[in-house]
Amino acid sequence: MNEERAYEQVASEMSANNLRPGLMAKAYAESAGNTNVAKSLYIKYRAKQIIEKDIADQEAAMARAIADQASILSRARADQAKREKIEANEKAQILAKQKAEKKLRRYTQLERGSFILERIVLAIGKLIIIIPCILGLVIFFIIGFAIILQSKSLLGSKFFDLLLGVCSIGLSVLFGWGLKKGFYLK
Repeated sequence: MNEERAYEQVASEMSANNLRPGLMAKAYAESAGNTNVAKSLYIKYRAKQIIEKDIADQEAAMARAIADQASILSRARADQAKREKIEANEKAQILAKQKAEKKLRRYTQLERGSFILERIVLAIGKLIIIIPCILGLVIFFIIGFAIILQSKSLLGSKFFDLLLGVCSIGLSVLFGWGLKKGFYLK
């Protein structure tokens, strides 16, 4: 409130005969009983009171506004801290998930490597079975046909030579069956 309005309010109070008794007594005491000086001092003191009260009210309003702003700022900081905590938790979950996926990939790669090693061992096992079967097949097949096709008798009888040739071919078939089984080993 400006000074002029304060004096207007004092004039309004005086015209309504709404004086403050304590303040009027102070004004009379300082005026040495002079009524006009006492009224003048009363107006001066009352205007000063009104201005000081207005300043105090403005300061209180400003203090409340500052407190409100501080409260808003405090809530905003708390909200920001909460958001940061949530983001940190989300990042931690993402990192944990990535770590788990990486671990799973590593395990899968180890498992795949184990599978490859298993297949290599199985292939070597097949070769151990297949190579002798192939050799036996070829050797006994050749021997069997050589015995059957030769013109001279080995055992003194064509029947026994034929039997020996058929047995050799039978053995070659047996080795062929072993060869087939070797390919299908699991």
